Amino acid sequence: MASNTEDLSLGRIMCGDALQILPTLAAGQFQLIIADAPYYQVLTDEEWDNKWASPDDYVEWMARWVRECRRVLRPDGLLYV
Repeated sequence: MASNTEDLSLGRIMCGDALQILPTLAAGQFQLIIADAPYYQVLTDEEWDNKWASPDDYVEWMARWVRECRRVLRPDGLLYV
């Protein structure tokens, strides 16, 4: 996976699929991540909230991006979900 070597010291909001963006970032460089993850089948009219086949699939998806968040957070970092 390619490493994002941009200077992020001045801050930047990154929008997109966490599982595509997070792996491109170096480990341990963020103090704060704010995530607004989809619910699971709460908004039944919204395709993005119903794309998982089962609750287990949803939990596995959540675990994957949370692990990536943990990887890129500094030891004193915070993750707000």
